[in-house]
Amino acid sequence: MFDWKGGDVRRFKDPENARFFNETIEKIFVMRGSSYVLIRTRNGRYLGCDLRDGDLKITDLTGFFRKEVPSDIQWEGGHPEYLFPFYDGAIDRIDLGKQKVTSEFIGDVRGFGVSRGRLYALQDQSLTRLSFSSNQRSPEVIDEGRFLKELFHEKDRYRMDFFRNDTVLFSGARGSLLANFLPYRFVEKGMAGYVPDTSLRKMLVWTRKELGFLDLEKKAPAKALFERGPEIDWFYDQGQDIRQSCFVHGDSHVLFSDEDRICLMPTGDPSALPFEIAGILKDSGVFYSERTGKVYFLDRETGYFSSVEILPEETILAKMFPEIEKTEEEGPEA
Repeated sequence: MFDWKGGDVRRFKDPENARFFNETIEKIFVMRGSSYVLIRTRNGRYLGCDLRDGDLKITDLTGFFRKEVPSDIQWEGGHPEYLFPFYDGAIDRIDLGKQKVTSEFIGDVRGFGVSRGRLYALQDQSLTRLSFSSNQRSPEVIDEGRFLKELFHEKDRYRMDFFRNDTVLFSGARGSLLANFLPYRFVEKGMAGYVPDTSLRKMLVWTRKELGFLDLEKKAPAKALFERGPEIDWFYDQGQDIRQSCFVHGDSHVLFSDEDRICLMPTGDPSALPFEIAGILKDSGVFYSERTGKVYFLDRETGYFSSVEILPEETILAKMFPEIEKTEEEGPEA
């Protein structure tokens, strides 16, 4: 594993890990803010590891899961006490401390999320919650009404994401994006992902072809007749296959991968065009660290793990604006 903070490679030293080295990764489950990673292999194994663990010990958790493949798995913290796999309308609870599984911890579920030791479930016409450690099967109803059934499509499945000031986003498996504030539905279909800025006040949202901002604190005009909430400001629509995106330098720029290239562009200029930084292996991922100012990727030509420095500004950002750089070198006219 590459430790981008230390800039070195960490090895899975525990000798027990060797038995997993021939496994092929099928899917990786992660949670925002958690150092814990859960991997499903092509052989149907489930392997857990806390990336902050010094020896990077891998734990085989396969026996806790059904043969059916879960559509989602959620937890809290770097050393989670519980895991919650989602199987076709039902959520199991895996108690890692007691090595015990509670089948159908809660059923008839269309979507769920975890926050502050509680599991929140979107059911037919209600939103309910249940403590992680609860022995009860009757969750507390915190909101209900026919509008919930009409708002959330019956055949879709939703993942709940909790942010500041009780803001909750609902991302549908079919690419929809909803929230618990007006106008409720922001993307009908086609959303590929979203990521918050560091203040959790603004979201970067993308489809395969578009990039947009969702400002959670933007208010409607004072004289507006109709009450309405924020809207997504789509500022770029020339993408081909945008897979990932993130903020750079605060929110002044965005970085995104599109097909086999990494691009950077400013957000304040509607006429700005993306600047290609590097080529990447198609269908591979990228990672950007604001702390190091580098983007990490697999090089398109060599396949090697590589990095490019974007910050400080005199590297990549300066190349985007050569006319500004030239003016600074020449100095003001006499």
